[in-house]
Amino acid sequence: MNYGMSKNAARCRAATVEAFERNIRTAAGTSERSYRHEDGETRLGSEIQGKPDNMQLWAMESSLLLKMHEEHCHGVELKDPTGT
Repeated sequence: MNYGMSKNAARCRAATVEAFERNIRTAAGTSERSYRHEDGETRLGSEIQGKPDNMQLWAMESSLLLKMHEEHCHGVELKDPTGT
């Protein structure tokens, strides 16, 4: 599922995210030290902290995970908590 994004755009976005250098930001301030992916280390997943579109990205990822769960876990019923 690519949600309308071309393969080239998705690859470019993934390469950009992998190259990010990240700082931690909390109510106490922003860290002076940063971290990033280094060759041979475990890849950092997702967009991590501080991006305004994280909720939308998580919703897309959750949607895909729930669809996969429904396909592979027969008998599981996912109900809308509002009853609609």
